[in-house]
Amino acid sequence: MTKTLTLIRHATADTPAQVSDHQRPLSAKGLAQVKRARSELHMRANKTEYIYCSDAVRTRQTAEQLHRQLGYAATVDYRSELYLASQDTLLACVNATPNQFQHVAVIAHNPGLSELCSQLTGQYGMRLSTCAIVTLQLAVDDWCAVECSIATSSQYFAG
Repeated sequence: MTKTLTLIRHATADTPAQVSDHQRPLSAKGLAQVKRARSELHMRANKTEYIYCSDAVRTRQTAEQLHRQLGYAATVDYRSELYLASQDTLLACVNATPNQFQHVAVIAHNPGLSELCSQLTGQYGMRLSTCAIVTLQLAVDDWCAVECSIATSSQYFAG
């Protein structure tokens, strides 16, 4: 059996004055990116069951736009530790996923998300653009077995 992991980098954020990085909302460009990403996920017949998401405003907005428009039945789990998380923190989150879920998504930030993608695919030096989507097929039965170079195939959308 395989598990499916979809990695999504948040869409482009605005940079309003006097707003902390954590509170930055999506820009008009970011909202347009999410619309294109929704179309891509719809074409893939994405069946995500559980979504881990950074609690930053821009990742929350990305998740909410994707979730609402696609009609996901998935639970969205907003986590503060995923804000600017390292690849190790992101991987630990994936490894702790209950095995009842076959398809999980992570919506987070660079550089950690790109580094996790590189680690899982064995294609080092990847840099995910804003609102990029990478769907990985993982040759594991248990989320705790996800590790380096485990992906058997991947699909990439540049956002």
